[in-house]
Amino acid sequence: MKKIIICGDTGGFYSRLIYKKKLFSNTEEIKYVKMVGFDLSNRTEIIKLEEFDVSEDNLYLFLLSFDLILNNDIVFDEEILKELSRGKIKLVIDRGGELISEFGVSSIIQKISKYNLDIDIVFITMNLGKKAPKEAGFDQQLVECAWHVPEVLDDVEDFYFKDLSEYKKTHRFICLNATFSPQRLLIISKILDGELDKKSMISMVNKTNVSDDKMLLYLKGFSKSIDEKSISRTISKLPIIFDMSRDDFDDASKFINSTLVNKDYILNLKKSYFSLVTESDISPFFKNNSHKITQSTYKTISFHPFIIVGGCGILKYLRSLGFKTFPEMFDESYDDIEDNYERIDFIYKEVKKLCDMDDEELHKIYVSIIPKIRHNCKILHNIDIEKIIIKLFKDIARKVE
Repeated sequence: MKKIIICGDTGGFYSRLIYKKKLFSNTEEIKYVKMVGFDLSNRTEIIKLEEFDVSEDNLYLFLLSFDLILNNDIVFDEEILKELSRGKIKLVIDRGGELISEFGVSSIIQKISKYNLDIDIVFITMNLGKKAPKEAGFDQQLVECAWHVPEVLDDVEDFYFKDLSEYKKTHRFICLNATFSPQRLLIISKILDGELDKKSMISMVNKTNVSDDKMLLYLKGFSKSIDEKSISRTISKLPIIFDMSRDDFDDASKFINSTLVNKDYILNLKKSYFSLVTESDISPFFKNNSHKITQSTYKTISFHPFIIVGGCGILKYLRSLGFKTFPEMFDESYDDIEDNYERIDFIYKEVKKLCDMDDEELHKIYVSIIPKIRHNCKILHNIDIEKIIIKLFKDIARKVE
């Protein structure tokens, strides 16, 4: 039987995952060959792969990160170039947990042509919707959170669930935003205008340094219904810092893990009744388009009730994975509202409803849904990561053969 041989991984996600989770140890279908001699500090040279025999009738996939090839002058080992050129090794570009545009694809093709390689390329993305013919999409952030989140707590029962029903809540909700997007700025503006920030843990850091003028311009393009004065007031208050500054965020993403989950974050969830999750992409689910879901949702789902500023249909997708949602707390018909502004306005009103609710009544609702929170924690902890990764590489194999 033809095997799938994964050759190297300059982005590091798959190699670390395979090593840490001991993937493929019980299957002969997929094997991983380490890359040696890759200069991680300068990111300039790929020297060679460990010894392996490409004369065998297997499928060899060479994984190269999108950002690495686009932003650096890579020196390929001549043996790798030869095998790529004759089609024995197939080139797979890993977008690194993002979607990819037509411009991104053409940029990579142009860069690869400098090596005199006229070859087909498959792209790995986190696109869960409609895909291009040479695109393999999968739920990377589900995998990443199923991998990292359970590692944070040695005993989730003792740290989080044991006294959850009696634990004193200091805030109604939490809503953390490190990166600007129109939908995030809009919901934060509504929260500030409604003075809900006094009952919440909120942040908006704008770590990508989008200018004030551009932020306002993006909001005008997002909806004709925005209150320009309200948005301008919010922009003038940035950064809104709750738990970490932009520098703290950058350091945390390097040294905690890419999901930004640690004990402090989990404790803040415990101190509040629900999460207002703001996704980076609000493209609709179950439509004829690309869409994705990020760690913003999955890092919350093990510990908290949630209402999500995301694409319409996102709750249906989460339920399809086995997670439970929380109609006891929110009117979840917002998941069916296709207009982005109307959906976000509906979500804001649901958040305000809970902020205005009597303390005892809200706590009673919260306690009643703790079994659902436990269920979601169990689902995330038991995600079959290997099954997802095997499915991904079999999908890639179909696209390159």
